[in-house]
Amino acid sequence: MPSIYQLLSPQDERATTFYKGTFEYDPRHLGYRTEAFTNGFVFDTRITGNHNSGHEFRAGKRGNGVIGRLLQPQERWALLEYLKVLGGPLESQLP
Repeated sequence: MPSIYQLLSPQDERATTFYKGTFEYDPRHLGYRTEAFTNGFVFDTRITGNHNSGHEFRAGKRGNGVIGRLLQPQERWALLEYLKVLGGPLESQLP
């Protein structure tokens, strides 16, 4: 998964292709930037060995890859914003 937002999304909402090859941070989605760029590599999750499946949050009984209930988009965004707050500079957390 190129970002935490994608990780929190159900498999059928995850990108099937995205660009890799940059370590440029995407602060909105908490991950790597995935749009096209010069000399970028198109990563296709439909190719064997590149699947975007695995653990996911979706409706259904836990097990067989389901690790939690389906998260609505607004819940996913709220989680990302919460994680951003937690990731503040260590100095601001000292007494």
